[in-house]
Amino acid sequence: MVDTLMEDIQALTPAQAAEVLQVSVRVLALWRQKRVKGPRFFMAGRLPRYRAADIARWQTEQLVARVRPRPRR
Repeated sequence: MVDTLMEDIQALTPAQAAEVLQVSVRVLALWRQKRVKGPRFFMAGRLPRYRAADIARWQTEQLVARVRPRPRR
């Protein structure tokens, strides 16, 4: 149980989170600033951190259903 808890609270730095998400650290900073996009984060003092579970959840939420092309007339 402790191992599961530790996995849930694994704190990633913005650089590590950016690498996982394949975006720049600057993009993550903009998302934090606007608070309208991006995975949940928390502040460890003055330092932003991301939980691995929150990143995975956010990635899953971003999946888009494949849309069939409209038939030609």
